[in-house]
Amino acid sequence: MKSRHQGPATPAAEEPPRQITVYVPLETRDLLVAERDTSRARREPKTTTGIVLAAVEAALPTLERLLIDPPPEPNPGLFSHRDTRPTTPNVQLGMRLNPADLRILDDLAKRHHTNRSRLVAAALAHRYARTTTERTAR
Repeated sequence: MKSRHQGPATPAAEEPPRQITVYVPLETRDLLVAERDTSRARREPKTTTGIVLAAVEAALPTLERLLIDPPPEPNPGLFSHRDTRPTTPNVQLGMRLNPADLRILDDLAKRHHTNRSRLVAAALAHRYARTTTERTAR
């Protein structure tokens, strides 16, 4: 009797996209949504995932610098605990990534000793800082 098994049911190239969630500052998410909505109005639609991946790729040369933590403030008190809540809340940002892109994103996060959320937030902050600077220069 011959085996009908022909390998994996879904080859790696055809794996379905995976839904992931990252956390970014509220202001950053609002800028991304505005960019996405503006692109749709111009009939040149961009997806959240496309914008994020473009931002990460554009930030690659400076990622290491963008991810450096500022030096901690000196602790004048007896205890080391300080309230370190962000001044703006972080919100969820959902994306659908194909497995190859997800592996690349995870590899970048691992190489830079960080996580997906921090990597994406830094790349988007870099993108929107540039965009704001370019608009101001005009």
